[in-house]
Amino acid sequence: MKCLWITTTFLLFAALAATAQDCKSFYYMTDNAVVEMSIYNEKEELMGKQLYKIAEVEKKGSDLVSTFTTSFMDKNGKEVSKSEGKFKCNGVTIGVDMKMNIPGGGPAQSMNAKVKASDSYLAYPTTMRVGQYLADGAFKMESEMNGMPMVMDFKISERKVEAKESITTTAGTWECFKISYNIEMKVSVMGAGVPMDLKATEWFAPGFGMVKSMSYNKNGKLMGSMAITKLEK
Repeated sequence: MKCLWITTTFLLFAALAATAQDCKSFYYMTDNAVVEMSIYNEKEELMGKQLYKIAEVEKKGSDLVSTFTTSFMDKNGKEVSKSEGKFKCNGVTIGVDMKMNIPGGGPAQSMNAKVKASDSYLAYPTTMRVGQYLADGAFKMESEMNGMPMVMDFKISERKVEAKESITTTAGTWECFKISYNIEMKVSVMGAGVPMDLKATEWFAPGFGMVKSMSYNKNGKLMGSMAITKLEK
């Protein structure tokens, strides 16, 4: 019985150590990391930059959880909006705050106020394979646009790992999984809602994180894109 207890305890600590090791390779889980995402419009012109600063990483139960602040800077370097969120990882999946999935150049980037959003995570397995389907995700965001209350309902569905591709940005080169998905977005201003259906593709590097994303309208026209352009650890 004593040997069984020792073996079980050893396996538990080994699993926890492996979880921490698997999680900490992601930039989402790196203490004091600063991630710069550049945002482009449909003409591939720079619209602004999203800065993510990892403020704290701590163990909570079986999860490793990081807290971050994010600021959207316009193309002139002026801060337009600011919010905060969390990432979490248990070694099997990493939960990415869904605010990171707003299409580049989308309406949320124009909010001249602090953003309030539900805590919602998009799950990425720490090990992926081509052909794999991933879980859906949804969240709600509230803010103001030109002094008027604004609500965004945002859903991601039909996520599929399509291929493996090498992606290069000014921040480096990564071997990524190419993931396609659908976006259902409804923006309501003073109670009047405008629905929008988009398709998107993102490139996610194993053990690192999201490198690039592109969004398209239902006719396949590019609407905007986002890519990591700087990483400080």
